Amino acid sequence: MFDVMNTVRMADADTTGSGVMAGFTYFTTDEHASVFAIDVRTGLTAWTTPLTGSGSAGAKTWTCGAIAVDTTAVYAIASNYDNLDAPARVTLTAIDQATGDILWHYSPPTTQVPVPGECGDNLGYAITPTAYGLLLNISEMVDGSPLVYSEMLSLASGDIAWRTDTVVHAAASGAYGIATSAPAEAADAVAIDLSTGDPGAAVALAPPDAPSPAYSVLGQVGDDLIVSSQTLDVTRDPQAPFGTTTTATSVFRVSAVTGLLQPKSEIQLADTDLNNCTMATDTTLVCDKLDDATTAVGISLSDGATRWQHAFTDDQSGRPPLLFNGYMYGTAGGRAFVLDADTGALVHDGTFHQPIAVNQTGMVFSVSDTDGYSWQCWWAPAVG
Repeated sequence: MFDVMNTVRMADADTTGSGVMAGFTYFTTDEHASVFAIDVRTGLTAWTTPLTGSGSAGAKTWTCGAIAVDTTAVYAIASNYDNLDAPARVTLTAIDQATGDILWHYSPPTTQVPVPGECGDNLGYAITPTAYGLLLNISEMVDGSPLVYSEMLSLASGDIAWRTDTVVHAAASGAYGIATSAPAEAADAVAIDLSTGDPGAAVALAPPDAPSPAYSVLGQVGDDLIVSSQTLDVTRDPQAPFGTTTTATSVFRVSAVTGLLQPKSEIQLADTDLNNCTMATDTTLVCDKLDDATTAVGISLSDGATRWQHAFTDDQSGRPPLLFNGYMYGTAGGRAFVLDADTGALVHDGTFHQPIAVNQTGMVFSVSDTDGYSWQCWWAPAVG
């Protein structure tokens, strides 16, 4: 729980809607292409680092950004806009956590630019720190066709260790990840050696004459990657002009040490209306509903059964519920709630706002400013 009666204001993080916690430091970015490190105990900014591509005052120089941390660095990626008419290339920047010094820059060879408000549509990217480097995934729509590739970058220099024309999914630890082919192709999944980029054994095969599944690494339990395979099925219905879409979702385990499929590990999830599944605990997934993105569903990883459902509403920043340490934090009906992610039991109900970021030290959250249009950023320490 968090002490919301003894909070600390972080004025430099006002209006920012996302960030990550590392110890007592909150790392966030603003739309003018700067990264902030804020000591949550005092609310004071330890350092501010402008990124390349910053433009004229008032221009929206930062869009579709993502941020990640490991033990020593902050990694920020986005398309930085010099002005509203001249978008710059995507830039990935590594920053020293302690000093704010830029360690390196890297611009992947993208040809598209993100459309503000439609992140991921014609250009998407994701970054994952791993034991072998920083994994960068890129997806673009080029002349109406998808182009995907993944690169492993050196944490020290940003140099490319290897590249593959597949989508690679990985967890923070482990020697192997999962690689899948482009969405337009028959999507088989194979293990991939994260140190070399070499493909390993096939762990899942796309069924012939059937829609290609989408694969994701949901997390890691012990030495096993938890991998999901999901296929969409659209049934045409005269009463429903756009048809009825259902999902077939299965979960299986792949050894992160050997890259081999764990025998008899696959389970079929009972619910056929699932989307955006995430590991909540070692035994539970939390997904949202495909036909109702404001309902969270708890799924057992032992048998695929639905354990619980709970409605939530996005706050004005559009953030979904946040999962941390076995709990789900969300808002509904103007109040905040905390659920036990394994059981769905309501642990806390109150008036504090949904967190932006949370760790063992406390939570960062935002509240509406007195003008009703802007936001203030605050931190509440953990208690108990």
